[in-house]
Amino acid sequence: MNSTSTNTDSLTSRASWLTLAKTVGFVFSIALPLLVARRMAPDEVGVYKQVFLIVNTAVVVLPLAFSMSAFYFLPREPENRRAAVLNILLVLTAVGLLGCAAVWFFP
Repeated sequence: MNSTSTNTDSLTSRASWLTLAKTVGFVFSIALPLLVARRMAPDEVGVYKQVFLIVNTAVVVLPLAFSMSAFYFLPREPENRRAAVLNILLVLTAVGLLGCAAVWFFP
């Protein structure tokens, strides 16, 4: 058995797990709104939609695309990798705490 077939098997295995996860996520994204609409009162559905919109917007906006810097800086400067990871971790932690404080103090 050569190394090419084990890499292909590994890649195939990872791709199939990713495909399965994406499929399950798609099924939930279709089923969840239907279940919410059936189980909740109309005013509760509106609050749910509003909270869902705010949380999704915060998840996209709060990190300020800082995680993308990992894809830029990590491969370019291997000798500074630890400092870059630490900086990214600190900024994302600070932003997470900022979001947590916002929800905590302004529910």
